[in-house]
Amino acid sequence: MRIKLKITGSLLVASTVLGATMVVQAAAPPATPAPATPPVKFEDLISDTVVAKGTGFEIKQSQLDQAVVSARATAAARGQDIPLSASPELQVRSLQYLIRVQLLNGVATPEQKAKGQEQSNKSYETMRKRLPDEEALFRQLSLAGLTPEAFKKGMTEEATARLVLAAKVNVSDADVSKFYADNSQKFDRPEMVRVQFLTLGSPDRRTGAPLPDDQKAEKKKLLASIRDRAVKGEDFGKLVRDYSEDAAAKDTSGEISIYKGRPLIPPEFETAAFALHTNQISEIVTTDAGMHIIKMEERTPAGKVALADAKDDIKTYLENIEIQKILPAYEKQLRTQLKVEILDAKLRELEATMPTDVPPPDSSSAAPASKTR
Repeated sequence: MRIKLKITGSLLVASTVLGATMVVQAAAPPATPAPATPPVKFEDLISDTVVAKGTGFEIKQSQLDQAVVSARATAAARGQDIPLSASPELQVRSLQYLIRVQLLNGVATPEQKAKGQEQSNKSYETMRKRLPDEEALFRQLSLAGLTPEAFKKGMTEEATARLVLAAKVNVSDADVSKFYADNSQKFDRPEMVRVQFLTLGSPDRRTGAPLPDDQKAEKKKLLASIRDRAVKGEDFGKLVRDYSEDAAAKDTSGEISIYKGRPLIPPEFETAAFALHTNQISEIVTTDAGMHIIKMEERTPAGKVALADAKDDIKTYLENIEIQKILPAYEKQLRTQLKVEILDAKLRELEATMPTDVPPPDSSSAAPASKTR
């Protein structure tokens, strides 16, 4: 159980590229996937000049472009739109983030680097296990123009950077217990269901227009036959991977955890999901997103998240608050110590008009939540 606590201006942009790409409605791959094509790298497309440097590191244009793409993908996954007019600020914020990570890695101890590597390896393995196989993970990374190696390297650097800052603040067990007691309502857990779903008859991806009636009827007939196979015992996850028109669902075998009122979940889908018993498969459910069949995997009753399960996340949350207090002065010190220079004239001029203590935009849920797609 991960507890997500709202904090404005969080330290670093988390490695959310995977989460962002998992909700992008890309064209569905064929039932028998072809081998993944290596992603096109930014450095293969442009002249890869150095835009900033400091003692022991350089930041190239390709790295900055990738950070901007990732920020936009993350925003899109959350239903947010970054207007083109905000592009200059987004570039500067992304550059400040890249500089910050390199500065903190530059002063990290060998022990912190080793622990950062260990943490990122665990995080990567957790992501991999949420997908049917590693090939599915590679496809998701490819959608964001990332190689697995670049993704892992970024995760390790972010984990190491946070360890450096966490070592400079102190949050005691008593602080954690007090926060839990003072914010009891934040740890109320709603009733949740974990289901798998398969979708056919989605609206046109380009126009959003519904399918013509004759095509919809054909899709409904096919979905009914797939449901019959699932009821007779065929692997529901495999059926999703073979037939679903929801590209993101293919890579998760259609698994999703929902609570009542979860954003972006159609009410018809929610009602049908909560009405099921374990291992039961729904009749065909029609929503604006298409036609679905749903299989109940697990139901978790409403309750209270125990302190023992919440303490790590509370500590991280409280550490982030304390880190925000020390970060501006500490980063300024490191910029001087490691002789940071922004070589791109336009970025240098823009950066001079903005404070360096504001990281790229980030947000998180205020309520405790279990794993969701």
